[in-house]
Amino acid sequence: MFDLLKTLGEKKPLSSEQMNSFIQGVASGKINLAQQAAVISALNVKGITAKELAALVRTISSRAQKMFSYPDALALSGTVSVATCTSALGIPVVRCGDKVDQLDFEKRKKVLEHTGLCFLEMEKSFPDFQYFSRVRKALGMETIFDVAELLLNPVGAKTQLIVLRSRDKMKLLIEAAKLLKLKRTKVIFGDDEAMHCAHALKLYRKNSNLKKTYQEVKKYLLDGNANHHFSLYKKTTNTPIILLDIVAHKKYEIEKRKKKIPLKKFLKKVAPSDRDFKDALKRKGVSLIAEILRASPFEGKIVRGPFSVERIAKQYEASGARAISVLTDTQFFQGSLHHLQKVREATKDIPLLCRDYVLDEYQIYEARFFGADAILLKALILTKEHMKRFLDIAKSLKMQVVFEVHSPEELKLAIEVRAEIILVNSRITMKGISKSTTNLLKNIPADTILVCENGMTRKAQLKKLPKRTEALLTGSSFLKRGDISKNIEHLIGKPKPFLKLNGIQSLEQALYCSKLEVDMIGLDFTPKSLQRISYQLADRIIRKLHELRSPTKVVGIFENQDLAEVNTAAEKLDLDFIQLSGDEQITYIKKCRRPVIKEVPLLRKGSLNKAAKYSPSIKYLLLHLALAGSRKMIDQKMLMKFPHPYFISGNMPFEDFRAAVKPLSPTGIDMGSGFDTPVEKNFRRLGLLVKKLAA
Repeated sequence: MFDLLKTLGEKKPLSSEQMNSFIQGVASGKINLAQQAAVISALNVKGITAKELAALVRTISSRAQKMFSYPDALALSGTVSVATCTSALGIPVVRCGDKVDQLDFEKRKKVLEHTGLCFLEMEKSFPDFQYFSRVRKALGMETIFDVAELLLNPVGAKTQLIVLRSRDKMKLLIEAAKLLKLKRTKVIFGDDEAMHCAHALKLYRKNSNLKKTYQEVKKYLLDGNANHHFSLYKKTTNTPIILLDIVAHKKYEIEKRKKKIPLKKFLKKVAPSDRDFKDALKRKGVSLIAEILRASPFEGKIVRGPFSVERIAKQYEASGARAISVLTDTQFFQGSLHHLQKVREATKDIPLLCRDYVLDEYQIYEARFFGADAILLKALILTKEHMKRFLDIAKSLKMQVVFEVHSPEELKLAIEVRAEIILVNSRITMKGISKSTTNLLKNIPADTILVCENGMTRKAQLKKLPKRTEALLTGSSFLKRGDISKNIEHLIGKPKPFLKLNGIQSLEQALYCSKLEVDMIGLDFTPKSLQRISYQLADRIIRKLHELRSPTKVVGIFENQDLAEVNTAAEKLDLDFIQLSGDEQITYIKKCRRPVIKEVPLLRKGSLNKAAKYSPSIKYLLLHLALAGSRKMIDQKMLMKFPHPYFISGNMPFEDFRAAVKPLSPTGIDMGSGFDTPVEKNFRRLGLLVKKLAA
């Protein structure tokens, strides 16, 4: 200790050995606080030399335990704003300074890989600093340690930018950097943050023009992109490591797929969605979104043995699921976009949700190309700007977006981008919904569809869901337990057919049907029908239903009418379906501009074969239980084996009809004048009929 003070007193620089001895003496407790203050003050009085500074940096670096190596990063001593902006412009940045968060080194490296930004605390990175914290605070002045911090590089970055407010330490730092052989280190001074970023880019890129780079930075800052990038950084720090691993691999996958099949190659083949995901969730009761996944990094192998996505999808659709979620990630979930394609081909009209980690707009077009009608966006891994842009792209393809949220901050983002469907993992305890879930649900707008994710298996458990839940997403509980159809029945009961009511001739009737939650109403436009309705009245009815956001769909009924008239009416009135009740052929049907319900008279047994030929070109068939012109019913066994979606009708008393339908599984029930229940005469009786059909 005496040797150190003697050297400094003689205005001589400390040698590397003396500097090392000083650091070790303080770390071991042999040099007390007063002695530390004496040495540091003497250094200041004498004036710090480049050799002393280099010696201190070498000593502290050699004694530090390396946290992780990242040579491709830029080590930056500027402000948080400069670090963020530089990172947002594509350069991985490490800033060592004040305490920013509580992450361990493994998590910090993952965050750096994901966002290109990392903040490290000096005392955690270089433990020797903690031994000098008291004396530095007591002295209250700039010391050699403050200057050394600027040169220390915790991750072995090859490139380093030191930002000073004034030029007084520039020469000292440059000379010390040369002694330390820091070849790609630059020292600048000034207050212009945009210029700091421009220097960082020029230094890292090696051949950038400073003036052009400065303009690039200025524009970037004016657009507010740096703030969005810092939001992404903060979000990433709260993201589990496994999710960061998934996201990192997903980025690699996307770039690989882009090179193999550029977006422009399949963009022309991407058609708008024709299965309404949102509409499927708005039916009465809790809608089931049944998920297909083979494995999970959280649950391990879910399906053991043969795995047929086609078989699972058909069972889901037949058992009453209103939508299917297909997990398409390959690396971590053993899924595939081709699974989505197979599910699309195996199902008739059930909408499909592509569940993946969407990070790039390429994935949205890709999902639609393979058959998705909706995508899932995780608010945890996306910025507000990403979410808005992805939502706009999805809308352009008539796709729906499900926003998955886990926290109030994520929910706020989803609300700000006007999310229409929000997915929450409904943490349910033995006593009911957890407090965190309850608090989250309070802030979800009333007009937003709430989807809860939970591994429920029994109908009684549905009572524990939040009262306003419109849909439940689950899948692994079905797939693990074997009999899918029986498991779904235990949860939601047997599937209920759609109810379609024809002969609506007034706004009052239509509104009453909507109140009863009738799925579809039929407006008859056939010239000879006694229940014919004018286009003007139909327009009033449909406008009012839209105004009330009624889930009741409107079917326009036509028979052997001019195709141009049918399409014009369908488009001007905004019909949901066109019902064709005449002799229209497949070529005619294919030119219809709305989904078609085709009525097929069952004149003889062979009529079902004729009906089946229509199926690929239409949405639903409309079949009659009784043979045309006869009271004789068709053989119900034939319909039990009929594989195509169909509505069923019958010219018979209601109780007889209900008994005849019971052994069948029709997609829908068509109620017409044959029930002898004119809606304009008996609303009360209609209500009772609807309840009986739903029972």
